[in-house]
Amino acid sequence: MGDDVVITVSGVKAPDTELAALETWLRSEDELKQSVKREERTPQEAMGIAYDLLVQIGGEAVFATAMVLLRSIRNFRGNRHSQRGGDGFTVTLRLPERDLELVLRSGDDLTTRDLEEYGRRIERALTGGDGDGRGEDPPRSGTTRPARPTE
Repeated sequence: MGDDVVITVSGVKAPDTELAALETWLRSEDELKQSVKREERTPQEAMGIAYDLLVQIGGEAVFATAMVLLRSIRNFRGNRHSQRGGDGFTVTLRLPERDLELVLRSGDDLTTRDLEEYGRRIERALTGGDGDGRGEDPPRSGTTRPARPTE
């Protein structure tokens, strides 16, 4: 599971249905379709959802692949949110072995800059570098949200 991003959904009445829809959505992305897989949960972990989605992000294009994933999730979230009429739909991306968790909530207005910051955090977590060559501090553990620009 080393370079896998674990994706879970919550905050909706049928998370299993939403996770299946997200899986289909991600597999429609040319850059991701070979990287999306399922990991079955144990019966104790399942709580209504039998599996987690895993997306392999590795190789030389970590940042680019992370950006495709993040944009796709943002678009899915916005599309599904408008169909549901608003709810607490949340997508969580975790890199368990790298101590990083990113939470994307249906009400969050995620800009391209926000997604780029998330992408850099994923890149730093997976490569151990400073992310995009910008020399930024490494990500802190726990749930994170990009800081808003102070321009």
